[in-house]
Amino acid sequence: TKQNLSIEVLNQVVSKLVKARTVYVMGFGLSAHLAGMLALHLQPFCSHVVEVVGYGGTEVAAGHLASISDKDVLILISFPRYANDAIKLAQFARDHDTCIVSMTDSTASPLAAVGDFLLLAPSTHPVLPSSSIAAIALIEALVSSLMVSNRKNVEKAMKLTEALSAYLHGSDASSKSSSKELAMRKKKKSESD
Repeated sequence: TKQNLSIEVLNQVVSKLVKARTVYVMGFGLSAHLAGMLALHLQPFCSHVVEVVGYGGTEVAAGHLASISDKDVLILISFPRYANDAIKLAQFARDHDTCIVSMTDSTASPLAAVGDFLLLAPSTHPVLPSSSIAAIALIEALVSSLMVSNRKNVEKAMKLTEALSAYLHGSDASSKSSSKELAMRKKKKSESD
């Protein structure tokens, strides 16, 4: 994945994401979970993120893309087996002058010709139709680059960590809360005995 990744292209994609009114993330079939993961990680750092497919398939995806424009970015994710729906909907976005980032496995992929930017993650697997390991690494590289791309995003990451820390096991806030709850339970039990 690292050999196929151009830092220059990655930085150009990050620049487009930062400026986008809406970032649409689309993946069908085996790529749907990757699209969901990417959308989740982009949300704190982009103005508006839409996971295009979700639970509704092609009809819902088309509905999400109905108002796509040149102010938006569509990240199109497809690995073997490639989904025709993804290609057709990407062409719809292309017809509306949307910037398209294709995330796929090789330059021979039908998605390679659709995108303005191409991010490659090899997916060959001896048994499965494709492997997601390299795609996950690519997603993490993209999100990390976006996170550190400017001071504002670094501050957002710090605030997000702060907000979540109270809910994580072993953090000071959750430990104090758990200690208080345990003490209260012990007190109630001793009172009832």
